[in-house]
Amino acid sequence: MKQEAISERHKNKSGCGRLFLVIWGISFFAAGVFFIWITAVLPFINARAAAAWPSANCRVLSSSVESHTDNEGDTTYAPKIEFEFRVDGKSFVGDRHSFSTMSSSSDWAKTIVDQYPPGIETLCYYDPQDPGRSVLNRDFDTSLLWMSLFPLIFVVIGAVAIAASVFGWGFGNKNASDQALSAGIVADGANSRQDSHQLKQSTFTLEADLKDEQWSVPMKLTTKQSRWISFLIMC
Repeated sequence: MKQEAISERHKNKSGCGRLFLVIWGISFFAAGVFFIWITAVLPFINARAAAAWPSANCRVLSSSVESHTDNEGDTTYAPKIEFEFRVDGKSFVGDRHSFSTMSSSSDWAKTIVDQYPPGIETLCYYDPQDPGRSVLNRDFDTSLLWMSLFPLIFVVIGAVAIAASVFGWGFGNKNASDQALSAGIVADGANSRQDSHQLKQSTFTLEADLKDEQWSVPMKLTTKQSRWISFLIMC
């Protein structure tokens, strides 16, 4: 019973370890895929779709550098450019420079803003099905591929963790040690029972020897009657 309880306890620990590892791996894998989708895949899809968009003459209304501060206090910068164009006599206003959603340094953002000062005339591109969707630069920025290498590390780590939990990588040694521990417990139990049996036999032999020794010595018989009672009987 003791062996089964210990084996079951170690089995439960191994199962909990695998469950934690697969949850941890899925979290890393999902986070990596999400960032790759945002930084590279989605901009690439939008750039391919915008390749067939028609162009229009537009006028830049305003251009500035926007700052974004995250929860850890890190600040990044992105260009904010508003432009106006007309399609079929209707006026539309756009504010997207490119399909990239990444922010970077203030110098990078200022370089782009300087290319589009307010009042300048340039070309923009719009979705013929929805002219409200427009962009100044529809080309895909290949530097986004390099930026996606960092979240790719999360994908690889998550995939390895999931595979390790599914196929049991790293859990074999623990199972072997559990089996060795169970075998040791069985051996200890057998040795204990054998020692107990030998102790009982030794005790029985010692008691028998004491009894034999007791009856081998001559014994003096005495009566339980007092001396006065014996004197009256003799008279």
